[in-house]
Amino acid sequence: YIHSNSSIPLMGTSYFGIVDRDTNLIELRPNTGCNLNCIYCSLNEGGEKAVDFVIEKDYLVQEVKKLVEFKDATVEIHINPQGEPLLYTPLVELVRDVVSIPGVEKVSIDTNATLLNKRKADELMEAGLTRFNISLDSLKQASEIAGCNYPVEQVKKVIEYIASKGNVIIAPLLI
Repeated sequence: YIHSNSSIPLMGTSYFGIVDRDTNLIELRPNTGCNLNCIYCSLNEGGEKAVDFVIEKDYLVQEVKKLVEFKDATVEIHINPQGEPLLYTPLVELVRDVVSIPGVEKVSIDTNATLLNKRKADELMEAGLTRFNISLDSLKQASEIAGCNYPVEQVKKVIEYIASKGNVIIAPLLI
């Protein structure tokens, strides 16, 4: 658990925290860990992974605010963890807080959508999320690729729902 008193900076690694590649896109990685065990992924969820990281929401928001003020430009915040962001308990609050930072124009998220439902999608959109980027491994071999039971029909339904109310990009995976 990385918090404001931990003396652990949130910039300087691409694994967790804040990733700034000197563009108008700031990546947030509030957690590591995933509910899937995909055959192509480096997280090693089904293997001998030693540790996951979770960042205190207020610490993350505080540091994002400093960076946005330093950039002095409009930015997009992209929640793109090394894992599944819907496992981050204060995700809705994180979205709400970063949207309120002056200079933040958009907030988007990468998700496998297996933990997403209509209620959670609505909560995220109401908090200010402007786009869902949903990685969809396969429609036929999804469970084999994910290393567990992959709810293809549920994911398809939530994609349709989000598309009827907001902005969704489907990112297919080619293996």
